[in-house]
Amino acid sequence: MTRQDRLLRGAAGMVAAALTGTVVACSPATPSPSPSPSPSTSTSASPNADLTRPGAARKAVNQLVKAADGLPVIKVDLSATQATLSALKDDKVLAWHWQDGVVTPVESDIAYIEQATFKPVDYDLDDLGETFEEAARISGSAHNQQLQIVEYDHGEVVMTVTTRPESMPAFFRADGTPINRLDFGTARGFTEAIADATSGSQRVLAMGWETESGFWADTPGKEDGVITRRTRQARVPAWQSDRKANSHGPTFPPAMVDADVLAQLVRTLPESTGRPGADVSFEIARKHQMALPVITFDVGGQKVVTTLSGTQITDSVGG
Repeated sequence: MTRQDRLLRGAAGMVAAALTGTVVACSPATPSPSPSPSPSTSTSASPNADLTRPGAARKAVNQLVKAADGLPVIKVDLSATQATLSALKDDKVLAWHWQDGVVTPVESDIAYIEQATFKPVDYDLDDLGETFEEAARISGSAHNQQLQIVEYDHGEVVMTVTTRPESMPAFFRADGTPINRLDFGTARGFTEAIADATSGSQRVLAMGWETESGFWADTPGKEDGVITRRTRQARVPAWQSDRKANSHGPTFPPAMVDADVLAQLVRTLPESTGRPGADVSFEIARKHQMALPVITFDVGGQKVVTTLSGTQITDSVGG
């Protein structure tokens, strides 16, 4: 099995886990974090034992980084009382464990499948307690929380907080802000989805949304004849897939798209078209030989075409 196959299988596992509310162990790609030792339940009075204190987790990870002596890091695990860092040496994974202020080398249980490396200093670990509190608010559980920093998909590294027993995982960006669970009936939901799906791309071939599959954006791939799609569902970070297709179609800047217009039309089109409660989906692209992109909605099987500002033009484009 190739690395990409493993990563794609892992991504499917993490997405399924998040959507069903069950966290399962899977190979990264997402990749989903590998299993780690169960968090300690020590009640030691030593202040060194509590990594949820402001600054404590950062200090512990700095000690682990020092022990790794400059080796590229592929994973960091943190509970309230323990920390583990995994790093590469000659394509083999080495690990160091922190507990109560003491760092010791340990045997790693992680297989190296070309996971992305990262610098722990780039990730906000300044207040693990605050991160755990936010994760509990998102997932509904604060039991045996564990934070992991590891590649999620195609080189993108995120922070993930899981619990035991399992609950919905909570995802965080490098700066410590949560990757929110999106409400696609709101402009805020579409705003974050557009930003995550386009991932800084200046131009896209098309964008679209469906209730089940989420918001997606297509861009020309790195190779000719390949289109890259990034998909952002409501509950999980965006992930990427490639397909062979004509990548030379007309493009447009995603900044042209107004999230307020999208949210309003998704909410109001079922009623205005006489299909209350109908499922709505849409695609945004430069079609019908028009200079500007248009939004093509499917409202319970009825086609509705609008401008980017929401003006209906279905009749004029042969709808």
